[in-house]
Amino acid sequence: MIDFKNKKISETAVVVEISGVLSASNRDYFFDCIGDMLKSGVKHVVIECHKLGYLNSSGVASLLVARRRASRKGCRIYLTHLNSHMAEVLEVMKLGRILSVFATTEHAVATFQNGYQFEHSRLEYQLNEYA
Repeated sequence: MIDFKNKKISETAVVVEISGVLSASNRDYFFDCIGDMLKSGVKHVVIECHKLGYLNSSGVASLLVARRRASRKGCRIYLTHLNSHMAEVLEVMKLGRILSVFATTEHAVATFQNGYQFEHSRLEYQLNEYA
């Protein structure tokens, strides 16, 4: 089971707290929730993962598909608050250059509110936070 709590922070940005397990069994629900946000014109979706209990390979694939779908609609997805296991999984899979991963929601929001540009070392930073 997976649960979403959305908090709109502007007309074009939403912070989503995701909890539960992201796997093949609930990926369609995950896609529906992300799709609903994209239909509303959101351009930035920050997904807080601190309550996400587990992320398996199907969950990672779901994140990649959601990222691709969002990108086609002119939207960016940011992941924040990954636990050390999730950050390591993404690092091992070399997804730090594809998924926008930040230590905190504030760091992610700053990228689109202030126009900051971050290097692709975001995931390295995330891993160092837990070291």
